[in-house]
Amino acid sequence: MGDTIGAPALAGEYIPFWNGFIQGELYSYSVVWLLIGIALLGLGARFEARSLRIASAALVFIAVVKAFLIDMANLEGFLRALSFIGLGAVLIGIGLFYQKILTRKKTTG
Repeated sequence: MGDTIGAPALAGEYIPFWNGFIQGELYSYSVVWLLIGIALLGLGARFEARSLRIASAALVFIAVVKAFLIDMANLEGFLRALSFIGLGAVLIGIGLFYQKILTRKKTTG
């Protein structure tokens, strides 16, 4: 087993050299989760799948909580304000999109 390429990694030999997450990596997780949540909302609206819309809401909620509790703690000044504004704009956009879905559903159904 020691001759294979992945054996040292599986054995945990590199764990002491791990220095944690870098800041950009932490922020990118929030952005990717938010984008996946928005994609799920779009798919849920397209296929009228309530379960996809609920999964979307859960993922967006997790991304927003992470952004407020973890990501914002490491930002200061202008970047923190810009992050709040961007997150607020995305949430308003999601709300308007969901309102449009509900309005369209009432007029057709």
